[in-house]
Amino acid sequence: MAAPSGITRAAAAPAPTGPAYSYDAATELVTVRWDPKDPADTVTTGYREGSCSGPSTADGPCFVRASGPLLDGNSFTFRLAAGRTFHFRVYAENAAHRTTGSAILTVTT
Repeated sequence: MAAPSGITRAAAAPAPTGPAYSYDAATELVTVRWDPKDPADTVTTGYREGSCSGPSTADGPCFVRASGPLLDGNSFTFRLAAGRTFHFRVYAENAAHRTTGSAILTVTT
């Protein structure tokens, strides 16, 4: 659908690629990393973390953290107790606050 006359739509930010994680059992910290922003990407203003109901969007919805500052690097660290599973997704955000999600990363501790 075309934008109404006089309205310009912002280009979508490219989806983050290469999500992977490491886990430090001693501190129970998970660090998720994704590929750095391409220098040619002029659309992405930052990143937001999110979670999903399962390893696929067919398993239920994904949620993006909509408040707070954007992540400006290519990693995020959070605490997760041993023996848990978490479905993580990172979202690229553009200037219009529209997000594009990465592949879902299943984190198992």
